[in-house]
Amino acid sequence: MRFPKYTPQFISNTIERKFIRAVFAALIILAFDFYGLICIAGGENRNARIYFLNVGQGDSELIVFPTGARVLIDGGPPNGMVLSEIGKIFSVWNRSIDAVILTHPERDHFGGLVEILRRVSVGAVLTNGFDFEEKGEGLNDLKSAIEESKATRVSIAKGDVMRNGDSVIRVLWPPKEISPKTETNDTSIVALLETGELKALFTGDIGDRTEKAIMFSGVKADILKIPHHGSRYSSGSLFLQAVDPAAVFIEVGVNSYGHPSADVLERLTKTGARVWRTDTDGTVMAELMDGKLKIYGFGD
Repeated sequence: MRFPKYTPQFISNTIERKFIRAVFAALIILAFDFYGLICIAGGENRNARIYFLNVGQGDSELIVFPTGARVLIDGGPPNGMVLSEIGKIFSVWNRSIDAVILTHPERDHFGGLVEILRRVSVGAVLTNGFDFEEKGEGLNDLKSAIEESKATRVSIAKGDVMRNGDSVIRVLWPPKEISPKTETNDTSIVALLETGELKALFTGDIGDRTEKAIMFSGVKADILKIPHHGSRYSSGSLFLQAVDPAAVFIEVGVNSYGHPSADVLERLTKTGARVWRTDTDGTVMAELMDGKLKIYGFGD
């Protein structure tokens, strides 16, 4: 099936555009310090829509709030696919993103963001506070792209909240202080979207240890973005029971890692959740309409 015709309404005037940059640059930073809160501007639309983008072997999700505000979580690898997929959703005249969340500094999550920052207007880039210089591994291009774009860079951590209208994104992980010995995957930002009656959990590349650390933090959700492309070291049975999703999404492409693993697929079958995969279903869009979860996808 193809997506229903949709052109999101975004920021319509200079004052609102200035609001995005000014608020993220000043008031929002203060909000993190004192209230753990971000406010995101936008224009109206009825239902939140979540796109799980087909970017090959990598992660990228786009949230379009009922107000029309847009948040992109990760950008997949540097293969041009994220920009191509977004081009199918946004009007060519209307390519703006309020905030980009980079869950953690690995190329299959940040690689595509370089092109996004150079081709799309981005208000802010939110990270887990990693040191660009220390991490290296191709991050210099990303750092340069952020600086050239004039997007505001903000560090977020457990307890922070992004609010847009009646919708919120709650950051469940990582804590502000985390051991430098922690594996990069386990420093991934884990975020819970609550919009209307719909809840969606975004998990980056966390492993079993972090799943156990957050599973008692209110992770129950209708939608689950499967951690780490379906790695056998993630999506533990206890975690899946705690989330209890109705639909799960595996973002994966051709790979030599065995993703998604047969063990994970078996565990998912036992949950009874509907499984969607970007390697077979292409980009998939989910929304709550008239109290029912609607999912649209198209294969390659």
